[in-house]
Amino acid sequence: MNVVAIISVLIALIVGIVCVVAYSFKTVRFKKVGSQAPNFTLINQEGMPCSLQDYLGQRVALYFYPKSGTPGCTNQACQLRDNYQSLKDHNIVLLGISCDTQLTQASFAQAHQLPFPILSDFDSYVARMYGVLPTMKVGKQQAEIPIARRVTFLIDPQGVIKNIITNVDVTHHAQQIIEGFQDNNKH
Repeated sequence: MNVVAIISVLIALIVGIVCVVAYSFKTVRFKKVGSQAPNFTLINQEGMPCSLQDYLGQRVALYFYPKSGTPGCTNQACQLRDNYQSLKDHNIVLLGISCDTQLTQASFAQAHQLPFPILSDFDSYVARMYGVLPTMKVGKQQAEIPIARRVTFLIDPQGVIKNIITNVDVTHHAQQIIEGFQDNNKH
């Protein structure tokens, strides 16, 4: 590892520790099936803004994942990449979100040739809105950990959450998404 990489890792660790200590909130629950998906605007891997409202009228799979570049997240992203055409054939827009920086997202997307938006939620604002930040007890208070849980929200064309996948299988996630939208159509 070169010096810049070591310094970057140390800064990320320090920021993470500061965030864990600084953020003390009540435990937030996932948004519920049937509720309106909260709108947001985040920066994608190319540095461009991306808003959920831009996709009204389309089915959206909004997938949160813990950390770009880690083995499980890389497997999940590559599995989605390899099955991206199938998702498109089912008229599903795919958006990935983690609490990483835009530069990390750019590097991750480029290294794995991801054809879908990977969004930077560096301040964890969107993850908090969707209730996907884990908490831990710090003293007498609960503190959020600035690493999103692996959860996928399936959002209908009207912007309503129709299904939530909490038991994500990173090796078959595209199929879970397709089946999650199909299961919803049976109701």
